[in-house]
Amino acid sequence: MQKGFSLVEILVAIAIIGILASAGFLLGSRLSSDLQLSSAANDVANELRYAQQKAIAEQVDYGVSFDSSGNSYVLVKDYTEQITGKTLPKFVSFGEISLPEQQAVFNGYGAAKSFGSVVLTARDKTKTVEIKSSGFIKIK
Repeated sequence: MQKGFSLVEILVAIAIIGILASAGFLLGSRLSSDLQLSSAANDVANELRYAQQKAIAEQVDYGVSFDSSGNSYVLVKDYTEQITGKTLPKFVSFGEISLPEQQAVFNGYGAAKSFGSVVLTARDKTKTVEIKSSGFIKIK
């Protein structure tokens, strides 16, 4: 009767652990980018809703201006005064921004003066934030 493990058994066990660890890492990185994309889409939609609420509360035009080259967006009052800015997460970028002058603007009634959509991408996935003329904001 032999006690312990042979060298071959230990090497096989290490190889199996290595394969499982690499598969877990790949799955984890994909899941991480999907979560970052969903989080970024929610952040953009929430910033648009915040601009809409500020426009209604103050009866002044508020909007969100998008910078696709810098992967950032800024809350803007009366088209010129920049209030706060945010940058997208590392693996997320803007795809197509179909807004006039890359800016969504809301009037004092909450309706959108400029409307369209913003597409966010991460790897091979996309999320679209739509702004309707009524002011309705939806993530697809």
